[in-house]
Amino acid sequence: MIITNVDIILAQNNERLLAFCTITIDDCFVIKDIRIIKGDERLVVAMPDKQRSEPCEHCKFRIRQRDRHCPRCGKQLTSKTIEYVDICFPINSESRSAIDNVILEKYLELTLNQLI
Repeated sequence: MIITNVDIILAQNNERLLAFCTITIDDCFVIKDIRIIKGDERLVVAMPDKQRSEPCEHCKFRIRQRDRHCPRCGKQLTSKTIEYVDICFPINSESRSAIDNVILEKYLELTLNQLI
């Protein structure tokens, strides 16, 4: 696996979210919406995710967890904690390290160039 392109867009006016990233792997596969986040001790590369949906208790229509009423039947829903699931991710630690290293290297290079 060779990461052939890394595009970074810096986030504006956000303490924890530092940037969004798009990578191209082997000039044939693109992953968008990777986030660079300021963690408590280090920078974190977060893969794209989405909010998990569940069926309505009344009509079984798939709803987002943050909805208070079902868009199909209109019944009030019980509140649940919002859960996010990754939609793409590396499946071994070597791939994860390779992706993280390339992204963070490019991010640090970009931010250092802006300071000069």
